Amino acid sequence: MKEIQARFQPRRLEAVLEALHAHPRLPGVTVSEVQGFGRTDGRGNQPGANNAKYGTVNMAQIECVVDDDMLDEIIEVITKATHTDGHRAMARSSSTTRTKW
Repeated sequence: MKEIQARFQPRRLEAVLEALHAHPRLPGVTVSEVQGFGRTDGRGNQPGANNAKYGTVNMAQIECVVDDDMLDEIIEVITKATHTDGHRAMARSSSTTRTKW
């Protein structure tokens, strides 16, 4: 099992959730509103920037756990829905362990 974390512009959240919901084998996702900054020019001067908090930018974040064979497929779904190159704000963990709370 693999965990996927993706962060992207909040305006893309609806498209991402719609695309993921259409996937028949995806069990679900967790959605969060997060803030952060990267080492790029123009930090804090873009839409969604919160200049009062150190130039951070508001972002949407989703997390999901998928079977190994679904990893590339789900990343492709997210990449298409966010209109990114797939390398920005996408993380894959090497493995996860499922626990029941």
